[in-house]
Amino acid sequence: MRGASLVSRDLLRARLAAHTGSTTEAWWEFARQLCLVVDAIDGSPALLQDLANPNWPGEQKASLARRLTEGFGHRAQDLVAQAAASRWSYDEDLPEAIDDLALDAALSAIESAETLSEFEQELFAAERFLRSQRDIRAYLADATLPAQVKARVLHELFDGKLHHRTVNLIVRIIATGNRGRLPMTAILRVEREAAGRYGQLVGHVVTAHPLDGPRLDRLKHCLDAAYGRRVRLNCAVDPSVIGGLRVTVADDVVDATVRGRIEDLKHQGVVAAPT
Repeated sequence: MRGASLVSRDLLRARLAAHTGSTTEAWWEFARQLCLVVDAIDGSPALLQDLANPNWPGEQKASLARRLTEGFGHRAQDLVAQAAASRWSYDEDLPEAIDDLALDAALSAIESAETLSEFEQELFAAERFLRSQRDIRAYLADATLPAQVKARVLHELFDGKLHHRTVNLIVRIIATGNRGRLPMTAILRVEREAAGRYGQLVGHVVTAHPLDGPRLDRLKHCLDAAYGRRVRLNCAVDPSVIGGLRVTVADDVVDATVRGRIEDLKHQGVVAAPT
């Protein structure tokens, strides 16, 4: 998303962020209503064309949006009407922006319930599991697979292991509203958004053995200094890395593992690859 679409989306997100004092359940209901709007638009090319039509006056498109959201809370109606009246570089940017607002509302609900830290831990656990399951990732990334099938697979994987609202959000971002994103990309996006609520970056550390307190503190201090802001670390143990550590922050990856060094040597031809 760029140009006029990026400006319009950011204005909508700022308007949403200005709402304070809502209860946790009110935020969840708001997120649910926005998801219903997105699904309705995604399911009707004609509706999308009308709502994003640059030749229609903003008031006319806003009126159509209000009819679409009849029976919803006034906040959802107002925000969707403003979205319809805004300028979009591409028609598809309109439902994507509303989807972003739905995610913002869901995270506001989690933050309101003071469970953001627990949610981030569960999301990280789901990410680590999917990262270790290549076949499942490929299956979930199959664009020809119906969303209902992907949703059923995700429920089978995570129901009873994660909070039901965490599972529902994972289903949403991977199966029913992923907007073409790969599973890992979708999860990492939500992790970054959640960490941003604390004004932090999110980092992932993988080691062969758990890091003790002093080593973890030194690593956090170095990363905080390097990025000029706090970096919240999710730590995972993977014996296959053999030794050292791999750190991922945003799009930066530092692989200082023994396994990573061996792979580098293989690529350089210093170490022969197994036949």
